[in-house]
Amino acid sequence: MRKFSSLILLFSALFLASCGGDRLNVDVSDIKTEHVEIKRLENDLFSLDTNKIEELSPALQKKYGSFFEKYLTDVLNNGGIRDSTYGAGLRRFLGDRDMNDEYKRINAVFTEQDKAVLEDELTEAFRHIKYYFPDTALPVQVLTMMSGFNGFGIVNIDSTLAICMDRYLGKDAVQYDMIRVEAYKRRIMDKDYLLADIITAWVMNKFDKNIPDKNLLEVMIKAGKIMYCTKAIIPQTEDSVIIGYSQKQMKYCEDYEKVLWGHFSQKDKLFTNDLKEIVAYTTDGPFCSAISKDCPPAIAKYIGYRIVSSYMKNNPKVSLPDLMNETDAQKILTKAKYKP
Repeated sequence: MRKFSSLILLFSALFLASCGGDRLNVDVSDIKTEHVEIKRLENDLFSLDTNKIEELSPALQKKYGSFFEKYLTDVLNNGGIRDSTYGAGLRRFLGDRDMNDEYKRINAVFTEQDKAVLEDELTEAFRHIKYYFPDTALPVQVLTMMSGFNGFGIVNIDSTLAICMDRYLGKDAVQYDMIRVEAYKRRIMDKDYLLADIITAWVMNKFDKNIPDKNLLEVMIKAGKIMYCTKAIIPQTEDSVIIGYSQKQMKYCEDYEKVLWGHFSQKDKLFTNDLKEIVAYTTDGPFCSAISKDCPPAIAKYIGYRIVSSYMKNNPKVSLPDLMNETDAQKILTKAKYKP
């Protein structure tokens, strides 16, 4: 499980407004990519004859490649195919009543029609990735899976983009009652957030390691860059889907943006390296307790996005790759000329 930890989707409430404007309205019709076909690993597993697991598993290993072994060992915490306990462990997982109920819920909320729509959306998103980053390798396979609520979201590894459907059962899923998921998290644990989460995870996997975060400003700019890049790749996605904020929270940000910026800049919060303070302004939750119960969570990331958007607007010669490779947060802030 630890092997996947750095690749799991960590930001569940990333905001992105439509400030990119015409810069993000690009023509990708001439960009050629393979049409995305999503494999359903959970369907393949639950359709297995449990009396023939050992006999049928090599076919699954061939279909899913090296990811299948990693899925067994790191996601299901099961022994690999060559482990003597492999068959018994997988039988327990497939025979578990709660796992069967979850599997049924997944197929009820994520239908074949939903799958086809997501395939088209990802195909278009991959064209945008190739437009901006032509030398970037796209995932070789995209698949859905179940983790048994082991904490996984979107995983990028070994040329595989894997979507853990545990995270998208819908806010009313009884499974979330059982594991006591907080209401503010459940609201965005829905298939409507799949595309935005997938692309955000891809951007984070590619660029997150290259961005320093020694103080609050660097954390803000890092988040802003990831959000701006996500919007560039899926420009038609509505802000309310990408944000993870409710309409009320979005309006708060719009109404109080100047006040929020004043809070950070006038109180000299930008350069704090106090981890506790940084966490208070950048992590998920029902609200940002460091400001007020009306203030949306991770509010510093919203301001970071606004700064990055202003930077790109006021520096038209800066390309998206230039932005993502720029590690000087102070430079971005200065050249952004951000004035809410």
